Amino acid sequence: MGMGKSPNGWRAITGWGQVYEAAEGNSATNTRVNLRNEQLWLLSASTGAWSLLQRTSTPGGAAYAEDFVGQVNKPADVRSEPDGSISVTAGGGYNFHFYPSTRASIDPNDVGGILTFVEARLVVADPTKPDDRDAARFLISSGADYYPAETGGWGSGAANPGVAVGKMKYVKPYWRFYAMTTLTAAQLQANPPPVDLATIAP
Repeated sequence: MGMGKSPNGWRAITGWGQVYEAAEGNSATNTRVNLRNEQLWLLSASTGAWSLLQRTSTPGGAAYAEDFVGQVNKPADVRSEPDGSISVTAGGGYNFHFYPSTRASIDPNDVGGILTFVEARLVVADPTKPDDRDAARFLISSGADYYPAETGGWGSGAANPGVAVGKMKYVKPYWRFYAMTTLTAAQLQANPPPVDLATIAP
């Protein structure tokens, strides 16, 4: 948890995700990570209603140095998929850090909770070559950052602690979701967001 549901007067937010090669290594050479349906939801503190602020299956992003020191990055290996989503790779000291192309506006005094998630699976890079998805070791986490405004930089500092970062999970050959929330399980059960993940594995 970073800033949580306290945006410190800042008036914009964006969801994000990150794809990492596992620390133990990744021997697969013909596997990509397919991403779709990245979403950010905000719970109004005053009304208890959920609002969908961001949704995309074609996020922007770049290959960043895994420790983000100096914001070192390079163009990522991004491929468009037939269903309109994208697939990517990561490794060699670089992740794939992705986010919607624009930030969303918020009322900093009416943030009752934040939820982000993205769906992902492993796909074969080249169908004429062996399927090595069983050997692939990629992980994903989801999160969000507040910003002072919808455009411009971070504010007075070079970075901020963000809203929160979700748990990293391994990517599998089937669709899974990767989420972050500032709410407790009890709060989500009492007032769940209108998100249907019934066909997506946790």
